[in-house]
Amino acid sequence: MSKILTALGLLAISAGLVGCDTYTGGPYPLSMAADTTLKSYGPANVVVQPFSLSAQPQMMCRLVGPIHLPSDVAPQAYLTQAFDDQLTLAGYDDKNVKPVTITGQVTQFGFSSMMGNGYWNFGVVLSSSNGHSMTVTSTYPFAVSFMGDAGCHNVADAFAPAVQALVESAVSNPGFPLLLK
Repeated sequence: MSKILTALGLLAISAGLVGCDTYTGGPYPLSMAADTTLKSYGPANVVVQPFSLSAQPQMMCRLVGPIHLPSDVAPQAYLTQAFDDQLTLAGYDDKNVKPVTITGQVTQFGFSSMMGNGYWNFGVVLSSSNGHSMTVTSTYPFAVSFMGDAGCHNVADAFAPAVQALVESAVSNPGFPLLLK
């Protein structure tokens, strides 16, 4: 009986040591390509309002652990800040130009870490106070791993560049300059 209790105790300790891991995506890396594109549109004065989120995304990776965003910021807040940072870098705070307000509705926010199909998937509807709007989607593929821990690290590592690809896709869309007028 004591051998059984010892074995169960060791099993319980082992399970406690394994537990869940957490994986954190990086901060938004400003895009020089997006900056160049934005500057080609001319001066603007843009205020980015907080984005909203259609549904809370599932951030659990392979039952190994959750994917966290830097400082545990909400997904829509991360995207809001990414767009705001990119527009600020481009000088879109020109007080000599009538301001417009851009808002966003995040319609897709998720990832897959399955073998052969690793990707981040985003969808955002951007709306301007001038009445124009546009939809942008972006799928960012990344390498996956058979091992759960390594695969989830790949998900977290790909997050910031995936958001950068979303922003680049949005600002290079022919509809984006219409949001700025």
